[in-house]
Amino acid sequence: MQKLRVAIFTLLTAGVFVSSHAAELVVTDGGSIMQAVRAAKPGDTIKVMPGEYKETVYVDKNDLTIKGVIVGGKWPRLEGNDELSDGFLVAGSNIVIENFHIANHRSNGIMLQGATNFVIRNNVVEHSGGNGVYGIFPMAARNGAIEYNVALGWLDAGLYCGMCENVDIRFNEFYDNGSGIQVENSHNVLVEANATHDNMNGIAIVMITGWKIKTISGIIVRNNILYNNNKPNEVPVDSVFSLITPGTGVFVFGADGTIFENNVFNGNVTAAIVITDHRVATERGLIAIDPETDPNPDKIQVLRNLYWNNGMAPVGYVKEYVEQRAVGTGKTLADIVAIGGGSNNCLSEPKSVTAIGTDDWTICPDDLSTQDVQTMRLQDPLPIVEIPLEEKGEFVYRAVCSGCHASGLRLIGPNFDLVRQVYKGRPEALAEYITSPTKKYPTYPPMPPQDYLPEEVRLEVARYVLEMGRDG
Repeated sequence: MQKLRVAIFTLLTAGVFVSSHAAELVVTDGGSIMQAVRAAKPGDTIKVMPGEYKETVYVDKNDLTIKGVIVGGKWPRLEGNDELSDGFLVAGSNIVIENFHIANHRSNGIMLQGATNFVIRNNVVEHSGGNGVYGIFPMAARNGAIEYNVALGWLDAGLYCGMCENVDIRFNEFYDNGSGIQVENSHNVLVEANATHDNMNGIAIVMITGWKIKTISGIIVRNNILYNNNKPNEVPVDSVFSLITPGTGVFVFGADGTIFENNVFNGNVTAAIVITDHRVATERGLIAIDPETDPNPDKIQVLRNLYWNNGMAPVGYVKEYVEQRAVGTGKTLADIVAIGGGSNNCLSEPKSVTAIGTDDWTICPDDLSTQDVQTMRLQDPLPIVEIPLEEKGEFVYRAVCSGCHASGLRLIGPNFDLVRQVYKGRPEALAEYITSPTKKYPTYPPMPPQDYLPEEVRLEVARYVLEMGRDG
């Protein structure tokens, strides 16, 4: 009994109140959300009252709801002050994060690290300086929903979905970012009813090399509004992401099996949709050729969409391609531009849309539609699986490290080939570095510390990175 009284007193003095049923924890202004997470048990709800919270919240438990309480228009705010790396880091299963204003974190607003059965709902995730990396960042995440959020001011993307499966991205607004939404090397993702505007690019569907996931499929992009995505691309020129052309509603890079239906494209000056193979990157030395990765965008289906005022002033290599192909055709702009290889692609109503590079595409069947697909989420939740220590190196690599690093190309941070050269045979040194990293390369952003990971896990991931070889 004495221990219980001490525990309750500690929580109360930290601004955390535990209800009599021990199923609801309330965090008040001046308290600690992280302390509430440590105290919570599976099935609990943590309610966070309006106020400012300057902390990174690491959720490595299962079956928790962390819910902001909005009172009179006032929200709970996680403030990073451009000092903290992340707002929320979620590594558990069956987690809900909703109703938070998350601002000014150097790396990410919300990052999901291999999370399963998740819901990220009704959050505002912003960076006022425009130099944070990702607003919402599910990496190797499975079976979840990201809905009714607003993300703005992020250098790379408002939402970046890498190596994910069975995810719904719906009813969100993304603006003033690099890309509004990026989906990479993922499977079964529904991108529906979002507004992406005033970004560099509205939506990017990307298949990159250097990861263990070598395919992408089952991406449905429908009922979105994509307009005025004309900001400059500020990614370094030696990054593969520098190929994402400004002024595009949708940019497809080597990705298979993407379907576009009932989207509205307006005012994207390069084109509504640009589709390209990997050749534009390999010719520039931005990615290595991977014999296990198909470099061509195949089985693309562009169904009925609405286009107007797109392609009025294309830029970069897309402009060069359009001008070359337009000679003698009378075409001076295009809604759809397809560059390079690809097979089994189709376009609905080709006479009603201006397209360049689609001469070998077929006409999509009139009855082709995705409307019978209501969700990409699984009917039953994925089971919770405990990962043994000897497997956590690969798991953390895929769920955390791969978001910024790959083999043979530059993403956000240095490629793993360089990392292996520096730390060859010294996993302990690499594990120590990622605990509290210092900025080594002026053209790369600072690496966020991984000190929240247990020491033995940091060592396992360091060993995995140094031993995995070029196949990533």
